[in-house]
Amino acid sequence: MSGPRSASLLCLLVPLCLLSACQPESDTADAMPVTQLLGGSGGTDGFAVAEQGVAIELPADHGAHNAFRSEWWYFTAVLSDAEGSPFGVQFTIFRQALRPPQGTPPECDWCADHAWLGHVAITDVNGGRHEHLERLARGSPGLAGAVAKPFSVWVDGLSATSVGAEFLPLRLFARSADVDIDLTLDPGGRLVLQGDRGYSAKGPNQASHYFSMTRLPVTGTLTVSQRSHQVTGHAWLDREWSTSVLSGGQRGWDWLALSLADGRDVMAFRLRRADASRDPFDQAIVIDARNQRRYTPEHFALEPTRVWRDERGASWPVGWRLQIADEVFHIDAMLDDQLMRTMVRYWEGLVRVSDADGTEIGRGYLELTGYERDAAKQNE
Repeated sequence: MSGPRSASLLCLLVPLCLLSACQPESDTADAMPVTQLLGGSGGTDGFAVAEQGVAIELPADHGAHNAFRSEWWYFTAVLSDAEGSPFGVQFTIFRQALRPPQGTPPECDWCADHAWLGHVAITDVNGGRHEHLERLARGSPGLAGAVAKPFSVWVDGLSATSVGAEFLPLRLFARSADVDIDLTLDPGGRLVLQGDRGYSAKGPNQASHYFSMTRLPVTGTLTVSQRSHQVTGHAWLDREWSTSVLSGGQRGWDWLALSLADGRDVMAFRLRRADASRDPFDQAIVIDARNQRRYTPEHFALEPTRVWRDERGASWPVGWRLQIADEVFHIDAMLDDQLMRTMVRYWEGLVRVSDADGTEIGRGYLELTGYERDAAKQNE
């Protein structure tokens, strides 16, 4: 695991102490709860907010949305090598505004209105390893940024860049002592406008603009434990930008992106409330070649079936039962320890999907947030 180049830079970027608070590694709580990072109960403070009826426009929306407080380019890939050994890749770049839009550029080369964070991880199931790295940079002078066309987003050596004039093919590149990826994502996937035509409500006054591209063909090379693997598979891209995503009563979320052997893709998430009640803004969607069927909380259930406990005592649910209408999916981590030990600790990892008979019917990714904070509360 490789951290940012300078811990002092982190403390200079005061709003990005939202992500770190420059706390020592031994602290038991998150440096900053994810609810506060992504909106919480605070105001919009001069930032734009997601609005219903605003159309997703491509390729423009591949680029940055600087009027909003937060956004991310989030890729996960389900891969295997020539021997059939399974691998997973997470590649995420975050932009966090340091102040509301000013209308004028920063006053000096090193002044910046935005800070950027990159997370990359490889899960090597047979090797029992989950290696990850983290990069942090201010947006000036050219250390990080995003361009819509030809598309590129980068932060301190991590990059997702279009190979030609169109968005796809797209190259994902990252290199460190522990993590080395060079993957190409090709055309052929599905565009999904999440929520109501790209407006994804998370609460009465919280929402994001959100679209996905699923089942993108992938080829390339992974190097982990100093061994290179030629891999193939498919990737899932999530693009989301917002100013206030979560409400004060929401403690985190549990999110699944699954690709099934029968050709369907499934996304489901639940927003965990402090009072343990079901959140009315939980969502699920099932995507096939012809349809995209959306489900409200009354028509799907996502419940944990087993947990894994980390070295700090936090319990992360790594087994799940997902029921959508009359269909049941059993989801289980392909490696229990896929914890991202980064400035905000969260669990992000490769999962297996099985039917009621235990037959594998797909694979995908699971994301869990807020459980580190829950453990700290219990220890108070």
